[in-house]
Amino acid sequence: MLVPILLLLSLVMNVYYITRPRPLKLPELLEKMYEKEQNAGEGGSQLDSNIRTIDYSEYTDLIVVPGHSIYNGKGSPLKKNNWILKEWQKNDVGVYLKHIARSIEILKEHDSSLLLFSG
Repeated sequence: MLVPILLLLSLVMNVYYITRPRPLKLPELLEKMYEKEQNAGEGGSQLDSNIRTIDYSEYTDLIVVPGHSIYNGKGSPLKKNNWILKEWQKNDVGVYLKHIARSIEILKEHDSSLLLFSG
């Protein structure tokens, strides 16, 4: 009795796997948004003013600053209350600021570098 149930379940799962909706890739999504914006009306696209093309071939180095905190943009970044932190991170604000400052120094030394904040 168990074998027919398992076979039926397997069939259902395979049909779902083959017919399930798939997410759009980001470039396709942006292209569809751009087309929709172009077709929506005249007078220029809002996307045209917000998206600019960057030639990444000019960059030779990537500077990645790992971070596990978020500055909320309110008040002084020196105060830990202005950061979204876990309890065990409360004393690390100075470290995050030093990492940011050092990454900017490195960026200034290397014109062909791209700075990326991750975390």
